[in-house]
Amino acid sequence: LQSFQLEDWQVFDELVDLPQLNLVYLENNPFSEAQDYRAKAIRLLPQITRLDATHCRDPWILKAPVPA
Repeated sequence: LQSFQLEDWQVFDELVDLPQLNLVYLENNPFSEAQDYRAKAIRLLPQITRLDATHCRDPWILKAPVPA
């Protein structure tokens, strides 16, 4: 889904129901420009272990606040 020009978080509605999904590339989409993009994506997709080629299950990442 990298560079698909996705503008909103609606794509997560489909991805959350994929329990075997552990790696997802979402960078280079308009919504990935948001400051809280990584933290929000990690919270919305608890099954992933890598986001945009970066490990995302380190304890310090999981404790990051997610703005509303």
